[in-house]
Amino acid sequence: MDEPEVIEHLAHYLDDQGYTFFVDSGAYGDLPYELAERLENCGINTGIRIGNRIPDIIGFTPSEDIFAVEAKGNDNLRKGIGQAAHYRQGVHKSYISADSSELDEFDDTALSCGLGIFPVELSGVNESQIEHPVENIGATKLNRTRRALNVRTSRFEPHSAVIPSTTRPENALLPVIAIKQENKQLSDDELEEVYSESPQGLSTVMHSVTLARTLRLVTKVDGKYQLTDEGEMAYLLLSGIVDHPPDVKYLEMADSDTLHEKMFKILGAIKKSGQYQNTKLFSHSTELATFLRNQYMNIPDVRLLTYILASYRGNRVELSKAMALVALESPDAFLGLFCSSGKEDEFREQVEDENLSVDDSEFQEDLLEIAGSNALYNFLYQIWNVEILIDGTDPVHQDDELIRGEFYWEWDSNIVSRLASTI
Repeated sequence: MDEPEVIEHLAHYLDDQGYTFFVDSGAYGDLPYELAERLENCGINTGIRIGNRIPDIIGFTPSEDIFAVEAKGNDNLRKGIGQAAHYRQGVHKSYISADSSELDEFDDTALSCGLGIFPVELSGVNESQIEHPVENIGATKLNRTRRALNVRTSRFEPHSAVIPSTTRPENALLPVIAIKQENKQLSDDELEEVYSESPQGLSTVMHSVTLARTLRLVTKVDGKYQLTDEGEMAYLLLSGIVDHPPDVKYLEMADSDTLHEKMFKILGAIKKSGQYQNTKLFSHSTELATFLRNQYMNIPDVRLLTYILASYRGNRVELSKAMALVALESPDAFLGLFCSSGKEDEFREQVEDENLSVDDSEFQEDLLEIAGSNALYNFLYQIWNVEILIDGTDPVHQDDELIRGEFYWEWDSNIVSRLASTI
């Protein structure tokens, strides 16, 4: 069996098993392109190297381990084992793949080198003889390989920010109150009417309902909003807070107020206190802040950011370096959280440079140019309010010029580590 046959059988097997993988574009003629067209999880590798070599196949396992495969035909198996062993410096798991009859002689050698084995027969991969290696914990170039793969698996699609343009996380609770007050599903216009008549005095529903949907408190069905299970939990929490309202300067409730009027007034008073005293939601209502923080943690990009902060040495990082950490870990997360509209292509060109590092000052400055101060303002202020970030964080205002070295994030290591441990 020659190498292209081994690659084709292996590619079909990996695709069926849910691996995300890329086949070397410079080998086997048109085969990599044909496989990429036919197989859902297959792509083309045009330059991901480990050291000075391009693996025949490289990608992610279903459990997100990084793997590489060196495929061989009926000869050069010793050389293939050496090549696969070379890949171990940049992957969790490295494999040799060849005709099963040819691999028999070299099984022990491959296993002793820390390699796994994908034996192939005319009918396909022989699953009963597959050997998976122990995860390689000494890979010195793993981060570089991960970043290169993340760039290639990124969608790079222009899309609205994960965090909508509103600076108060408790605003996500407004549509919850409105829906419960009316005791029915509500359209945008109906929500607008409830808002306009409420003590909160808001004239638009757009930002609050978008945030409520992002935090999974409401969902839209056939053009109308209804509460999710999490939205019902939020309402029960608000009901309890009405019985023991926070000590907020601007809170003025009357005995004649309905339950929902009291809810609107509590949120309105918290908002005013935050505006004039620059105090966060957490200082006024631990219960609300904790509940909403858990909802923010349901957003994949926020979960990733929390994990990155928990993994960082220390509890304070300069803004451009924080963005570099996110960009190199997950380009899609950077796009969702920080990227200015229309600069997606510019960002892609940046992160496709294989020589980038988190500490590259030019890269950091470029990210500040690509990021939008408006997106940073909205996002950072919200996660500061629910105590993912703390008071040592420098606020970014919508009209600020983003200059490297002038803005920092700070967090409580205990809180962030606890949040990251749930990921």
